[in-house]
Amino acid sequence: MVIVAGLGFSEGNPEAVFTPFDEDGRNCGVNATANFSYLYLYSVITNVKTLNTSKVLSNSVCVSSCPKNYTGFLDCAPTTLNRLCQITEDNFYSSKQCNLILNVFIFKNETFLFFIVCK
Repeated sequence: MVIVAGLGFSEGNPEAVFTPFDEDGRNCGVNATANFSYLYLYSVITNVKTLNTSKVLSNSVCVSSCPKNYTGFLDCAPTTLNRLCQITEDNFYSSKQCNLILNVFIFKNETFLFFIVCK
């Protein structure tokens, strides 16, 4: 197992394992998204409310920082599905970075824990 891990790090791309991906499969903070290091799930509230679990993590964009106020738009790297970086007010949540894999977000005065939202 140690040999496999060593080969993976020496021959592969270990950065890809530790960075989030947007809905187009691009690593946040790398190459075309170099200025957008954080992942934002732009329809997570709707998808959770409607129990559409297959889309909870798929509607995502790389953002420059976790948004603090609702403006209707995100500072993001546009994707095929979200070319204008738009977000509805129902799906807006502010977030506080906790560590590399855990994020706390606040939606209408309720606190939720979510993994790999903002790195």
